[in-house]
Amino acid sequence: PHQRPPAPRRLLDEHDLDMARVQLVTLPAAVLAGAAAIPQADKTLSAMAAMLCVLCDRAPSWKSAAQMLSERDCVHTLCAMDPATITDRELKVTTNLMEQWRLWEIAHVDARLPVRLLLWWAIAVHDIAAAAKQAQSSSQPVVVSASTPDSKAAQPHAGAGARAGAGAATPDVATAVQSGRGRFERDQRAALDIARRDVQARASSKTTINWFTSDAAPTTQVNALGELVCRGLGSEPTTAANAVTQASKPGFMDTLIAVEPTDVPASSCESISAILRKHWTTMKRDGGLVEALARWAGCVAGDR
Repeated sequence: PHQRPPAPRRLLDEHDLDMARVQLVTLPAAVLAGAAAIPQADKTLSAMAAMLCVLCDRAPSWKSAAQMLSERDCVHTLCAMDPATITDRELKVTTNLMEQWRLWEIAHVDARLPVRLLLWWAIAVHDIAAAAKQAQSSSQPVVVSASTPDSKAAQPHAGAGARAGAGAATPDVATAVQSGRGRFERDQRAALDIARRDVQARASSKTTINWFTSDAAPTTQVNALGELVCRGLGSEPTTAANAVTQASKPGFMDTLIAVEPTDVPASSCESISAILRKHWTTMKRDGGLVEALARWAGCVAGDR
């Protein structure tokens, strides 16, 4: 999900869950590992951790969530989660968490892509489970997945591993990933195309050089944007001075626009995401060239 003002609350459905699964599968492993390595959780991470842990039958704490996110089969466990296995108690607890911590809004506005994505996944699982249970109570059958609504009856405290199954991803997950991948790639391409047009409209070699060499630009932001540009271009060293060097080369804008996400290594994607987590709010507020270049870097790194 994009970082944006929160949309009016709506119930997420199977399509939303499919898209969340696809994004989890395609999320660079380094990005998820970076989130798991955060030693001290803020209030947002604590709320997200509680939501994930309740759904996955883990102790509701950041330590427990971080351990789960660092496990090799974490993505498989999450993608294989069947909303039909969510108990009434888990549904009640997660509903309270969503209301108390306003997790719908956080899933839109948090600067950290893993936080937005994991919350979107958790809210989709919750909403599908809630819709199924409401339909059950009113005797209106609803198909939420291939599993039956009673699949957890014999194991009221089944763990995440039991829910997900063993071995490779379940057929349902594989189908969801396959059917959703095309939509996800089109969405990613659309975001990148918009970012490229924005850069073309707001930036040029001359304006880029002028901004980096201006005394008015804050040093911290100059360094941050310089690293974003250099990492997006795959140029070393990742400094503001080198960003000016790159902007001075003939065809700078054409080179910038031609960068594809597959050109950017995972280590650079992780660094770009870290910079945007720290500086995106300020860069977006500044607008103009700064916002355009930062958004471009986020798109080529897969952090939209």
